[in-house]
Amino acid sequence: MVSTSRTFCYSIYMFSSRASFLTGTYPIFMELIKTISTLILTGVHLLPYSVHLKENGYETAHIGKIHMAHKRGKDHIRPGFDYWYSFIGQGQYFNPDVNDNGVETKEEGYITDILTQKTIDWLVNKRDSNKPFSLNLWHKAVHERHLPAPRHKELFKGEKLPEPPHNMHKETFEGKPEWQRRKTFGFKWNEGDEIPETLKEKKWPINKYKNMQLLRSLIAVDESLGKVIETLEKIGELDNTVIIYSSDNGYFMGEHTYKDKRLAYENSIRVPMIIRYPKLIKKNSEVSEQCLNIDLAPTILDFAGINKPEYMQGESMFDLIRGKNVKNGENQYCLNIMLTMHGRMLAQIN
Repeated sequence: MVSTSRTFCYSIYMFSSRASFLTGTYPIFMELIKTISTLILTGVHLLPYSVHLKENGYETAHIGKIHMAHKRGKDHIRPGFDYWYSFIGQGQYFNPDVNDNGVETKEEGYITDILTQKTIDWLVNKRDSNKPFSLNLWHKAVHERHLPAPRHKELFKGEKLPEPPHNMHKETFEGKPEWQRRKTFGFKWNEGDEIPETLKEKKWPINKYKNMQLLRSLIAVDESLGKVIETLEKIGELDNTVIIYSSDNGYFMGEHTYKDKRLAYENSIRVPMIIRYPKLIKKNSEVSEQCLNIDLAPTILDFAGINKPEYMQGESMFDLIRGKNVKNGENQYCLNIMLTMHGRMLAQIN
């Protein structure tokens, strides 16, 4: 198993980050920011890596959130997937409306558990065991509004998490732009309100109800991963499967006094990335070279022995995660676009 300690997402928004992951391209290249309603994956020019896997004999499935499919029925299914189980937008935590391979239906239960069971059912019963497979399990959790599973609603009750050793949550914004002060945690400035030149230091808000709900919601995701790994072991595919564990964006838990993810600080654009494949990856190894989420698609194709298409802008991490000393990510950048409370659009490039 290898951990990549410096992995970043080009865009901090869910739909564009997921599009980059699927196509290995920057969102601007696919005109994603310009036309959110059409997005990508229309089968015209930028194909997700799943299309290339399918063309090379893989059976493919997507189970979970997509945030890039706004139609219903068969039109909800994105190219390159033999099996499709998803929902429009954010979906719901409880009793969700879903699209099961083109059929609109309503499920009963908690979304994380539902997606986990659908994944297990596909692995055990639905896929062709004679074919190699590619499966996306993309959870709704821990997207807002954070609602944990009923069995976890009392977790951490009465506990108080310690403040971090750093002091990023004590930002006063002295000498920094007004729009940053308008977006700080706990403030709801209206247009025309006078904004102080500096803000008072705040306590770290991790112990507030909202953040504790996020942590409670995450526990079911941890359980999900464990169940999927157990299933892969039972069917004899665990050590034959490349497992990639990551996220579409980071998250502020009070750092810089911010919440959510809508500014291009490291807390928002840096993401976890753990890859397991014991046949090629040494146990407990680490990659310190910088990587981006656009590198995932070419990496997956590389594992499958498929050449990277010319349109993919990412670089394969295949050699990096096998411990080879290669350079990666020397010309990468991040774009953050946000709307201020005055309605102006600001672009921040890192």
